[in-house]
Amino acid sequence: MDAKTYLKISGINLIFLSVGILVGIALMSGVIPVHAQVTDKATTKVERAPAAPIPQCDDSRFECVTPLMTASSAGFGTVLANRIASDQLMVNGFEPLKLHDATISTLQSKGYLTAGDVKEIVEAGRVKKPLRLKTQ
Repeated sequence: MDAKTYLKISGINLIFLSVGILVGIALMSGVIPVHAQVTDKATTKVERAPAAPIPQCDDSRFECVTPLMTASSAGFGTVLANRIASDQLMVNGFEPLKLHDATISTLQSKGYLTAGDVKEIVEAGRVKKPLRLKTQ
């Protein structure tokens, strides 16, 4: 592309940009009325339903965390310490927890594990204080 064509195209772009800025200024200053800004119509106030109260975190049963977006927060500290609480986990299209449950059920049905063994495995996997989101 030669310099003359480049300058012509740049000039056209500058004109479009200038017109857009001028139209934006005209709309914002009220020179050109916008339908949503017309105030001669009656307005109706819509009230939002009150939010349901959020239950407080019980420190005796749960480890309450407040994830913030700073490096020293509980959110990043929890993720970096490999302590993530989740209701569902998926890895490569599989849910490891369902896979583990199916494995234990199969071992129990084949007679390798008794019901007591399964109960011991489940109890050994329980967390003493699960993570819970703390609301303020």
